[in-house]
Amino acid sequence: MTESAVRQRRRMLMVISAPSGGGKTTLTRALLAADASLGYSVSTTTRPPRPSEVGGQAYHFVSRDEFQRLIRQGQFLEWAEVHGNLYGTRRETVERLLDDGRDVVLDVDIQGARSLRRGGLDSVLVFLAPLSLDVLEERLRGRAQDSEEVIVQRLRAARDELQAAPWFDYVVVNDRFDDALATLRSIIAAERCRALRRFTAGGFEAAGEAAAARAPFAPLIVHASRVMADLLDRAERVARSDSAVLLLGETGTGKEVFAEAIHRASRRGGGPLVRVNCGAIAPTLLESELFGHVAGAFTGAVRDHDGLFRAADGGSIFLDEIGELSLDLQVKLLRVLQDGELRSVGGAQPIHVDVRLMAATNRDLAAAVGEGKFREDLFYRLNVVPLRLPPLRERREDVPDLIGHFLGRLAAAGHPLKAVSPEAMELLLKSDWPGNVRQLENALEHAVVLSRSDTLAPDDFPEAIRRGRAATAPRPAVGPSSDTLRDLEIAAIRRALEQSGNNLTRAARVLAVTRRSLTYRLDKFGIHVERHRGRPKRA
Repeated sequence: MTESAVRQRRRMLMVISAPSGGGKTTLTRALLAADASLGYSVSTTTRPPRPSEVGGQAYHFVSRDEFQRLIRQGQFLEWAEVHGNLYGTRRETVERLLDDGRDVVLDVDIQGARSLRRGGLDSVLVFLAPLSLDVLEERLRGRAQDSEEVIVQRLRAARDELQAAPWFDYVVVNDRFDDALATLRSIIAAERCRALRRFTAGGFEAAGEAAAARAPFAPLIVHASRVMADLLDRAERVARSDSAVLLLGETGTGKEVFAEAIHRASRRGGGPLVRVNCGAIAPTLLESELFGHVAGAFTGAVRDHDGLFRAADGGSIFLDEIGELSLDLQVKLLRVLQDGELRSVGGAQPIHVDVRLMAATNRDLAAAVGEGKFREDLFYRLNVVPLRLPPLRERREDVPDLIGHFLGRLAAAGHPLKAVSPEAMELLLKSDWPGNVRQLENALEHAVVLSRSDTLAPDDFPEAIRRGRAATAPRPAVGPSSDTLRDLEIAAIRRALEQSGNNLTRAARVLAVTRRSLTYRLDKFGIHVERHRGRPKRA
């Protein structure tokens, strides 16, 4: 393999975007000065040049009529209107640089970056975030280029644009110029290494096909690890079919997020995605919720109810905790999978539905089949394409990317944008995260809310993580021992009942749950309660 062939194969389009005044142009110029192998495409705009600006350096200035003509000719890779001015990237310039084997850097507004991703172009999107809106306002006023009215407009737009941060591949906090520049150079180096590994491992997919397949996954699935890249590759192929999907993994690994990504990437992406937690709905109500009922089918059924499967017609339905379904409901679900037909509660006629089924569980369904708790025929119908989501401890290299993603999302929700100290990063990387990605997200929110500094320190995180309990806490297993937590919960309920003399109100108080929640669990686990008055009752 020649050096020129390698350079041609690892070409990359890196897109840097930020709210107006966020410093994307300044940092892009610094990148170009530091790395002579990078190419740069000058933006075309209808904005009049500012004092000291020279056409052809950062912008090519044209009239609005000329810009419209270029649009009609299809000469723009992306274009957008921002604060009354049109901005665009010329297609031929970027393609020429890529064909020459150059890695290309663009600095575009956020609308343009999203347009590039939606168009299926294989690119790396970097969001340059200000430390806070106050810092951004200070920068805007320091430029002395805009009127007070324009500055207010830009700040209002920036507040909305921060919500787009999780949509990008990387979020870089532009606090200190040197640090931001070093981070951007590290991203370029990492992406070049990743591209070279992909090439030497057996060649690339066609760029357009790969980008089109990854686009629906990129905003949702944050990763840098090989194990997740392989899983995403499999999920992308699964998304092109209508086969049932079984998502396996510990609590908090992101099964629902994967289901949404698969739905978006499928031909049903424009249809509904209905999510159902089978363990959160009382078994007596679940059949009606899933399959609907007719008026008069049971007490309280005063009108017809379509049910969630009919609501998902033309789209997908995601059944979480599917191992909690009763055997009777499993029979009805099997009929939907086999024939595409359901029968509502009290209904006489079968109803046809066109629904793709995705299911998830953290239990071992194969073991449940052996115990007679789950139908074997339904298991094989669901297990057409099993996807096992690895726990976070098996993909530690994803932790920094996840941290940036969640901090960006918290900032978009109105929290101050924070950095993470090296000591805190080391703490987070060492944790085993028994609660997986969800626990990491909650820990970051805890730290952001309580921290009084712009940088998160180890003391800002929950005590369990600081003391290392996150690394030693018991983990729910996906395998024959996955009933452990269920057994512990049953044992705790029995102890509370014994302490309270089978008084449900007192037992609920001991367990720190509501009486209704306790009653639901008694029914779910089949626990018979001898009431304190002596009359037997099944709650």
